[in-house]
Amino acid sequence: MKIKNLTFLAVFLIVYQWSTTQGKSCFMPANTRQTMADTTKGAVGSMASGFETNDINGKLLNLKDFRGKYVLLDFWASWCIPCRKSNPHLITLYHKYSAKGFDIIGISDDDQRQLQWKNAVKQDSTNLWHQVLRGVVENQDKANGANPDDLHQLYNIHSLPVKILIDPSGKIIGRYGDNDTTDDDLDKALAAIFKY
Repeated sequence: MKIKNLTFLAVFLIVYQWSTTQGKSCFMPANTRQTMADTTKGAVGSMASGFETNDINGKLLNLKDFRGKYVLLDFWASWCIPCRKSNPHLITLYHKYSAKGFDIIGISDDDQRQLQWKNAVKQDSTNLWHQVLRGVVENQDKANGANPDDLHQLYNIHSLPVKILIDPSGKIIGRYGDNDTTDDDLDKALAAIFKY
């Protein structure tokens, strides 16, 4: 029994080390328990879950106010190296498409590290678009992990970075980062939408 546990631990550590050194994904911390009861949440073809929260400047942000635009939800964190490395690419996309009806909402997993979050937004110049926190409550119900304000739960986010593209009607038309899709796939989708 101990050998199986050690083998599992060794495999996990190898996969974790490989994924973080390859710059593709950051696993979520152990305290981010999520249920997978509704796997359609955040799935391509489903309607985006509505949410309302305060942005980095304390202004109320409601997803429904973005109807009529293409919106990219960028799930990231200040501590996630691949997330931070993708910010120059997002800045390029924002400059290229924002005048054509494209917007970005950054959703950071930094609820308990707000100073680091604000510093990362400033350092990476991602204050061009909306920035909000994921909505984790410090004393969240550990028994079932349910939190209706947790944007990761609303969109089934289990690793970072993940980007979700929403069309003007509120339908999810793309999900990038936690499956076999890449930033190149996002680029192609936006180029097709905006005819570039």
